[in-house]
Amino acid sequence: MKKFIVLGLLLLFVTGCGCAKDTKTKTKDLEATMKEYASDFYEKNVKELVTGITEQEVTIATLKKLDYDTSVLKDPETGKLCSSDSYAIITIEDPSNLKDSDYTVKNYLTCGDYKTAK
Repeated sequence: MKKFIVLGLLLLFVTGCGCAKDTKTKTKDLEATMKEYASDFYEKNVKELVTGITEQEVTIATLKKLDYDTSVLKDPETGKLCSSDSYAIITIEDPSNLKDSDYTVKNYLTCGDYKTAK
């Protein structure tokens, strides 16, 4: 029985358990979280309340003031938090119809050594 456990542990060590995320996956998660927060901010704070705009910027500082968990927005390698002036731009496709218009979110994050690719 011990042989099987040792063999299993050795196999797990050699092949990797797939438990740890690589940096590329972590940066995708970071970008996705910021986009999720920005979209949520737009849906709750802008979409129904503001008219006639084509873009809306939201910073990490604003999200923090609104009680979003900004502590998860950090450099995946160094763990340094993203700068509070990092932001997302929400672009509204049809400004004349904000309530039903689609929109896109583009991040501009600076987190330690990590920066959003241009």
